Amino acid sequence: MTQADHHVKTIESLELTIGANPKLIQRFKIFNNNRNKSFYDVAGAVSDQELEAIVKLATELRDSTLTWLRKTHPELLKT
Repeated sequence: MTQADHHVKTIESLELTIGANPKLIQRFKIFNNNRNKSFYDVAGAVSDQELEAIVKLATELRDSTLTWLRKTHPELLKT
């Protein structure tokens, strides 16, 4: 597995680990592809609008993860 592949595997594992919605995973994969393009091909290829969208998506993932933790492993959360 290459360095770039570990991001994809982590994203894909979300469906199995926390029961993430496949649509959320697909959106992350699209952003990951865009990140790779901007990192390796063209600097500045990610727009401010895309940045706002990924922050929103990350917030959605955080909220989903916290919901999953509360249901399955509440002992891992600080009270």
